[in-house]
Amino acid sequence: VKVGDNFISLSISQKNDHQEYQIQQSLGDWTILIDVKNANKILVNDEVINLDVITDHMLTLNGQKNKVQIY
Repeated sequence: VKVGDNFISLSISQKNDHQEYQIQQSLGDWTILIDVKNANKILVNDEVINLDVITDHMLTLNGQKNKVQIY
């Protein structure tokens, strides 16, 4: 989908124990926010995210390609 001068692709799939988001964008300096309220564990690009650094239940992402797994 074209948003402004950026192109964003989002795929969401439900696995047995988590949701998985595949996010790609042409402009990696744009910020993407994902609501992670009630998440017990979050992985971004296969690295565990410390839940204490998340503000207002929103995960902040930058970069052209991100895989997010929410448990």
